[in-house]
Amino acid sequence: MSMMLAGLMEEEFALVGGGKLYVDDVFGASAYVGNGGTMTVLNGLNMAARGWMTWTKSRTTTHGHAVMSDLIGNGSYLTTPSAAGPATNGNTFSTDANGMVLGPWNGFNAANQKFINWTFLEAPKFFARKLVSHTTGTNTTIDLTDLGVVGCAIVKRVDAVGDWWVWHRSAPNHLLYLNLPNAVVSSTTLAVSRTTLTLNSASPTGQYLVLGFAHDTSPDGMIQCDYYSSTAPINLGWEPQFMLLKTSTVADNWYIADQVRGWTADGSWTSLQPNTNNTEAAGSNFSPNASGFTPASNTSNLPVIYVAIRRPNKPALQLGADKVFCPVVRTGNGGATNITTPGFPADMVYVNYRDSAQARAVVSRLRGGGKYLQTESINAEGSAIFLNFDQMSGYQIASNVHNGVGYSLIDYAFKRAPDYFDEVCYTGTGFARPIRHNLGSAPGMMWIKRRDADQGINWLVYHKALGSPFSLSLNTTAAPTGPSTDHLNATDPTASNFTVGTGAATNFSGGKYTAFLFGDTPGLCKAGSFTLGAAPWTETCGLNPRLVILKRTDAVGDWYVWDTARGIVAGNDPYFLLNSTAAEVTSTNHIDPATNGFIINPTLPAGSYVYWACA
Repeated sequence: MSMMLAGLMEEEFALVGGGKLYVDDVFGASAYVGNGGTMTVLNGLNMAARGWMTWTKSRTTTHGHAVMSDLIGNGSYLTTPSAAGPATNGNTFSTDANGMVLGPWNGFNAANQKFINWTFLEAPKFFARKLVSHTTGTNTTIDLTDLGVVGCAIVKRVDAVGDWWVWHRSAPNHLLYLNLPNAVVSSTTLAVSRTTLTLNSASPTGQYLVLGFAHDTSPDGMIQCDYYSSTAPINLGWEPQFMLLKTSTVADNWYIADQVRGWTADGSWTSLQPNTNNTEAAGSNFSPNASGFTPASNTSNLPVIYVAIRRPNKPALQLGADKVFCPVVRTGNGGATNITTPGFPADMVYVNYRDSAQARAVVSRLRGGGKYLQTESINAEGSAIFLNFDQMSGYQIASNVHNGVGYSLIDYAFKRAPDYFDEVCYTGTGFARPIRHNLGSAPGMMWIKRRDADQGINWLVYHKALGSPFSLSLNTTAAPTGPSTDHLNATDPTASNFTVGTGAATNFSGGKYTAFLFGDTPGLCKAGSFTLGAAPWTETCGLNPRLVILKRTDAVGDWYVWDTARGIVAGNDPYFLLNSTAAEVTSTNHIDPATNGFIINPTLPAGSYVYWACA
């Protein structure tokens, strides 16, 4: 196939998907709890329109890994720990434009059991699947041109017993077995030349399912297949959400990590093993970061092969404002509670009591649901049984922590999405340097906090209206400080990096930090400023805000927060303060709604203000 034809095919697929192709269009990791009946799993993928492969594993039972594909029929599945041919799931599986519908089969829908599903759609430079007939004595060639560069191929006989063969680009002329922990063996059973996979003539006659994975190192690439042999950080150019790994030269299990079930910046992760039926297990010292990952300890420097998939990267404007932010008003009930944020899994949740003086809590998927920060405090990161993020339409309040019986609360749920919101965790070096992020545009506001110790260090806030030589403190009323190079090296952030100086607020050597980046995107979110005088000020920000954060900058002043869930109306509007534990105030009329903006009334002191607002 010519390069021109391959390019046309890629363009055609992208147009079907509504423009440029993103990870969100072709891969989904979905955690769910089975109901033993009929249930729909929404992964946002149009499985009815494209070729697919779906891989499901019970997290809490030893039921095996179930691999299904449209090429072998909805009623059949293969299991990766076994060489057996297809078995039947009772025709209890179907697909639609937003995911899949499951019936009462224990392999993917046992009542009250936790499951994880990974779904791959066929797409150029990402994934391909083929069903081929092979005859002993003749080589069978499989065209994988659409992949561009073949990174990995998994081949399984589907009409009889046969091992799961794995070819990986880091070990050509060798073979691994997905169903076995065995070390790599020298073999020509599978071979790749350019974009052609060859099944050797000596292979048994039969039908084979071929699953091909690309290796794409371009800036827009979604998948890479490579290896490492040390604990040095691996640069992919993006943050991974899914990895399949195996130490190749010795007998060892295969492992799968993903951010949906839990894979944090501190190195904790929950693993599943494709070659066993084991339930998921806790791991450590293996962490994702904004540009790749840091491997687990590898004292013998043995080669570890991997398949890595990029985290979701569709811009927030294409997702829609209601798919990246959701304010949730709720009443505490003292127990585990599923909170719904329609249409998206939460990546960061800000939890606040409304009717009593209680500490705020900032909890995120990247740091783990058992860790929290407090915006009103210099305290280091705390630990508690707090939130579970293995929900596809929200999050779970795990216990009585920030869920007291009868209390009124407001939560803000954010999704990490380009041009809207991102989080980066990093370790300080004491030397000025750039830090990679994946916001995709220059942030309008940033919050940075050292989290492993307080050391008397405030939250550091950057706002574009002030510029990088100046900074605010989220936990205080203080006016901006600066100019200084200590915190952000007097360097404004870009679409790919922010710069830290040598100061302890952002870059103490060995200190662990988190940075929350908020976008400045027309129609979606705005970081702006204005001066309030004796008359009401109408701020036209190009959107109808559901959330407004406001801070005075020419003198001391609190961090005010309003939202439409509690009310931004032509009358009194409840607010709370990021820098205080005080209960919300309901007796003031500081803000009113306006078309494409908001009005600030002179009930607040005259002066200069900065804000961040989102639709």
